[in-house]
Amino acid sequence: MGAAEINHFLTHLAVNRGVSAATQNQALCALVFMYKHIFEQQFDGLIFSYAKRPKNIPTVLSPNEVTAIISHLKMPYRLIVSILYGSGLRLNEVLRLRVKDIDFSNQTIFIFRGKGQKDRLTILPKELNEIITNQISHVEAIHKQDLLDGFGLTSVPA
Repeated sequence: MGAAEINHFLTHLAVNRGVSAATQNQALCALVFMYKHIFEQQFDGLIFSYAKRPKNIPTVLSPNEVTAIISHLKMPYRLIVSILYGSGLRLNEVLRLRVKDIDFSNQTIFIFRGKGQKDRLTILPKELNEIITNQISHVEAIHKQDLLDGFGLTSVPA
């Protein structure tokens, strides 16, 4: 087999068999590997029809749909989803938020070591100020009660 037969085969995969672009690329890589490492030959002049990758259009909810979904959630899930939607955080970033990461005066949220272990700053929608303040107050009350009950203390490494 030469370049002409490989071209024909790869075109056949894309046109007649309707394989995905990834499958066609895998076949090409396998053939290149075989020729290079098994037969110890190089071949040039490959011209074939590439399989077309489908264009995936993301499904986006309208603001009304998002509001309807969030309105059916109970705390703390309502707060979590609101921050996900309003600030563009990833789930792990929201779950690791600390009180000190939220800056109400500048309407920002500091993300400490997000994706790729990178720090970043994002917006805090004003609509979330009250719900976040209420959550902080709720958690502070629980913490105070835990302290009164002899719990909630932790040691800090020196």
